[in-house]
Amino acid sequence: MPKLSRILYIDDHQDILEIGKLALRKLGGFEVDTCAACSEALALAADPARCPDLIVMDYSMPEMDGRTLLDRLRTFPGWEQVPAVFSTAHGPEDQGGRLQGPGVIGQVRKPFDPLQLAARLRELWDAHHHAGADAAAPGPLS
Repeated sequence: MPKLSRILYIDDHQDILEIGKLALRKLGGFEVDTCAACSEALALAADPARCPDLIVMDYSMPEMDGRTLLDRLRTFPGWEQVPAVFSTAHGPEDQGGRLQGPGVIGQVRKPFDPLQLAARLRELWDAHHHAGADAAAPGPLS
């Protein structure tokens, strides 16, 4: 199983972005790139050396929704198979299935517990790599 070490965290709420980055770096030991806008994420994706192991992104952002952003990120070389986790205040039932789909390995429910964020992402990563990309991921972090 590949090791999870580099995460791209995308959220338009700066406070959530900073808390998530701090939790993932300090508690999870991950390398973390952050983007506060979809346009920033697309600019970062133009550099193949910045390709993460996992993308964690807010589903509801001003420029475009998370599914649209994920689809656009997947057009960049090297980004086609990067798994993603949506971060949202709404559950999958509220989104009519939009939080699921190819390459989406789970959800993190906002507000999340920063002390549990790294463990939750490792859980989703492990489930994805043990069961395969088409297996059902564990439920959202409450």
